[in-house]
Amino acid sequence: MCAPKENSNIKDLCDRRLYTAIIAEMLGTMAIVVFGCGSAIKQEDVPDVAQISLAFGLTVATAVWAVGRVSGGHLNPAVTLAFLVTRRCSLVRAVFYWVAQIGGCVVGGFILQKLSPEGSALGKVSLDDDISEIQGFFIEMVMGFVLTLTIFSAVDNQRTDLGGSVPLTIGLAVTICHLWSVRLTGCGLNPARAFGSNLPAQFEWGSAELGEFPIFSFVYIVGPLIGSIVAAFLYEFLFAVNATPTKLKGFFCLCYDTDKFDSQGKKEEFESEKACGCC
Repeated sequence: MCAPKENSNIKDLCDRRLYTAIIAEMLGTMAIVVFGCGSAIKQEDVPDVAQISLAFGLTVATAVWAVGRVSGGHLNPAVTLAFLVTRRCSLVRAVFYWVAQIGGCVVGGFILQKLSPEGSALGKVSLDDDISEIQGFFIEMVMGFVLTLTIFSAVDNQRTDLGGSVPLTIGLAVTICHLWSVRLTGCGLNPARAFGSNLPAQFEWGSAELGEFPIFSFVYIVGPLIGSIVAAFLYEFLFAVNATPTKLKGFFCLCYDTDKFDSQGKKEEFESEKACGCC
């Protein structure tokens, strides 16, 4: 069997940069709720779809630009899960990121509530009366798929066919998702954002603003997570520049690292891995 040179979970725990990244993820998700959801204040009846979509897209692009160097700019539990299942991220880092992302969105939700006029919409997510829970689930799943596919494509460092800004690319993906679904599901797209923007209403009115929680979870949490996982594996092993059967086989080795495969999908041998019996 192959033994990695150093356990990535332990390595992350001992790296002070992880804790800086946690703060970055929390601030980034807080900004998404404050500025993105803030654009929906007093628009619960007839939302200005263009305004809301641009607010979310530009906020995400700005946040990724601001904290991307520090944390990678995940800012979304579904994106972090996609990086985890494709082994681009350690379990320890993923768990800390999830806590930070949810915490940032919850704090952002309460900040927005305190800074907004009473009765404001606060960007809460909900299904349109003509949209069923199943339809809502697939809408959120498709958006999670589109966002993650865009992110994996944008951060593929072996691509030479396109240039431009990664944060702006991600922001545009967020924008088109909102343009499509704001009036259908409220465009959760981000499980932490959906939870964080809906939670404050629970405390103010004592009403079921999270809806029937199993339904809320099914649509706004499970939907984006599944879409992100599908997109991650699709890009990693089919669309990526270095996607080959050899890379797919290497995925099941303990020392797998996507960056160890060149543009032809051939693995670069490292001295520490020559005795690997599973690669």
